[in-house]
Amino acid sequence: MKKRLLSLLTAAALLCTLLSTTALARETDFFDAWPEDVDFSTLTWGPADAGELYGLLEELKTACAQPDNEARVLELMEQVETEWEDLQTRYAVCTVAYYRDVTAVAQDYVAWGQLMVEAQNAYILTQRELLQSQYGQALAQAVGMEAEELLAQLTPDDQRQQELMSRDQELINDYWTAVGAEYEVTWQDRSWTQAELDQDESLTPEEAGQVQRLLDQARNAAAVSILLEMVEVRNEYARSKGYDNYASYAYENVYYRDYSLEDAQQLYGQVKEEIAPLLNQIPLVVQNREELFDDQLSEYVADLTQEETLELVEPCVEEVSSEYAELFRYMRENNLADIGPLDTKMDVGFTTDLPAYRSAVMFNCPSGSYYDVESLLHEFGHYAEMCLSDAVGGGFECIDVAEIDSQGLELLSLNFADQMFPQAGDAYRVRVLYQLLTNVANGCLMDEFQAALYTGGDWTAEELNALMEELLEEYDIVGMFGDNSDYNWVLISHTFESPMYYISYATSALSALELFLDAQTDFDGAADTYLNLVAMGTGLGYREAVREAGLSDIFQTGAVSALAQRLQDYLNGQVYDLPQMADLEGHWSSDAALFCTAVGLFRGDGAGSFRPDGTMTRAQMVTILWRLMGQPEAEGAPVSFTDVADGAWYAQAVQWAAQTGIVKGTGSARFEPDGLVTWEQLAVVLDRLLGEDSVLGGELDSQGVLTRGEAAVLFQRLLTGDLAA
Repeated sequence: MKKRLLSLLTAAALLCTLLSTTALARETDFFDAWPEDVDFSTLTWGPADAGELYGLLEELKTACAQPDNEARVLELMEQVETEWEDLQTRYAVCTVAYYRDVTAVAQDYVAWGQLMVEAQNAYILTQRELLQSQYGQALAQAVGMEAEELLAQLTPDDQRQQELMSRDQELINDYWTAVGAEYEVTWQDRSWTQAELDQDESLTPEEAGQVQRLLDQARNAAAVSILLEMVEVRNEYARSKGYDNYASYAYENVYYRDYSLEDAQQLYGQVKEEIAPLLNQIPLVVQNREELFDDQLSEYVADLTQEETLELVEPCVEEVSSEYAELFRYMRENNLADIGPLDTKMDVGFTTDLPAYRSAVMFNCPSGSYYDVESLLHEFGHYAEMCLSDAVGGGFECIDVAEIDSQGLELLSLNFADQMFPQAGDAYRVRVLYQLLTNVANGCLMDEFQAALYTGGDWTAEELNALMEELLEEYDIVGMFGDNSDYNWVLISHTFESPMYYISYATSALSALELFLDAQTDFDGAADTYLNLVAMGTGLGYREAVREAGLSDIFQTGAVSALAQRLQDYLNGQVYDLPQMADLEGHWSSDAALFCTAVGLFRGDGAGSFRPDGTMTRAQMVTILWRLMGQPEAEGAPVSFTDVADGAWYAQAVQWAAQTGIVKGTGSARFEPDGLVTWEQLAVVLDRLLGEDSVLGGELDSQGVLTRGEAAVLFQRLLTGDLAA
């Protein structure tokens, strides 16, 4: 049944009263519903017992067998719905407690998980019986659907299927135990644990890295053994439902997607081609621009309390919507955000609904970084949809749409980053955008990995780790999971708890990116599009929802490329603050020239031109190489050139290059700074600098004079590790 709502008149009156206290918020009117007051700190879960529900279900079946009893049947159905919502709410309370302290609550959490599987099946079985009874059409109308349509969506589990799902819950708990366990490994005839390694000061960084890899490998082995059993359990369950594997089953029956695995596979290729290079470039730019360094943000976000984080974000929410502003205050007043630090918390963030109150609760384990702010905005997007939207589709949720609700709010809030971080707005923007692109690449990578996991037959731990390593290279994000990524991918809990979910981060992030880019020229229009999507709820399929909202279909050829180019233009102009250089417009080297300008290797001529077809002088070449190496101080005896004045703009670079031996004079104590550089000369210099032969590779026009555009492409490939391209 639909979630129970306040009457429209009551909700409207309440909203009018609350909104009258909101100052400076952007006035909006998209939502009719409002959650009930509930103090989360007073809620408990109690013993896992569904006896009240089972009794009502039996009474309902008895009532359905009697003629002329429609009113009583509908009354009992409402009572059943109320009891089911109460069970769901108590399970949600237990879930939050579990993630606050897994050890203390693990037994209750497993018991509640098993109970909910059993109770849901009993609930579904009863609903099916009722829909096929004389009161079936009346019950279907109560949820706004046809009886036949609802029957098709209600497929109860048999005894074996329930056993499989119960085992799956046990394995999920085993996984969390495994990743949190203390492992012991042997290195150089000594036993090591993580705690001992962290406290040891005798090892060199290289030695500590070797021990850490062994510890990560031990955790990986334990987690993968659990995962392989999960795959067997879930694939058996999917086959019992008539599917070849769990990946196909999950796409259709868990996430209700209106795109296929084949569509997703096409998206993988577009993301590798268009998003991975952009993702690879951003850190290179950031590390060369002081205004984008991490320490620009640290003074604002280090060691924030829960209340300080909420205070920081609340003004941004007000800029998006007056309705969101009031909901944010409601959340705070009712203790429905648990985002403060706690040593026993698991490192996750999520929002879960409290259907008994048409409300929700937010959870996060803070990291003490900017990500805590981003996570709060992300989760509040979910929170708002759960509390305010009137979902359609019989309660079946499209995760892709739900993730637009969250990531869209993250990105729209970037327009107000300077309010949150007055001296570091761009530092925050570039990190959130980088995280968004990470979501796109990681979402596709994990979906590709998990699809192979469930469709590829029997796997060993070694084969899975090798597959992950291969995919990390294909997406050009080798360090995605930190050190030892080929082992530490097991820390991504979605692979174990909710496989095939991650692609939703990619599809939704691309749509959220479009909203953000649109907001640069029309914020109100983009924000209204976003709020309209939230109001639609998550009962529509992803492609259907974005089509109705007027957004692009990212599965269409060229859609990802267009978004990537728009984002590149935004970064160049608004975050990197690059000058407009008219002679780069439409030039084949434009992207490389702007990248090299952003990282500080090249500069324009001061007159608004880059001169991509112009030649490169020896002075320019050594200056670029000097900047490439971090502008080091020259060491050793100075080298005197008669044609290099002490105050020349290239003098320091020439001294460094001469003293390190990567360039030599041309005789008669001259450097010839205005001499033109050939491909052969640059190849020799780079070989000396990098200590490698034939660093440029391929066939070179050795005597051909190098242009600035060609040099920009070369240095871009050198920095991004793509010289073979």
